[in-house]
Amino acid sequence: MTSSALLQIRPSTKGLLARLIANAKENNVQVIHATDILERGGEIIGYVSIGSMPTVHMYFDPRKAVHQDYLTAMAYWEGVLARNQIHDFWLPCESTSKLLPFVEKLGYTKTPLDNMFFKHLG
Repeated sequence: MTSSALLQIRPSTKGLLARLIANAKENNVQVIHATDILERGGEIIGYVSIGSMPTVHMYFDPRKAVHQDYLTAMAYWEGVLARNQIHDFWLPCESTSKLLPFVEKLGYTKTPLDNMFFKHLG
């Protein structure tokens, strides 16, 4: 499908965000930290999240690390992020990670992306 209407990219506002979330819900898509809303002909057709949310990357040697190491590291980075007024972040988690079975139980939300989780710090 093509359209002669130009794509408009607008900064996210509460009103646009509410419309975007409703639109995405109809398509069974989760909106994560939209910074800009994509519109064509007055209809929302998508969104962009540009570098607005940090991603926490970590590595633990699976032969040496224990579950408590993961929990201690998680408490550390959540504290660092909160101190810096960062409330939303990503956590990629390899399918072989010892942490994977516990991520959702620790308050993280699974996203449609493979082994990518999201958390909002209140």
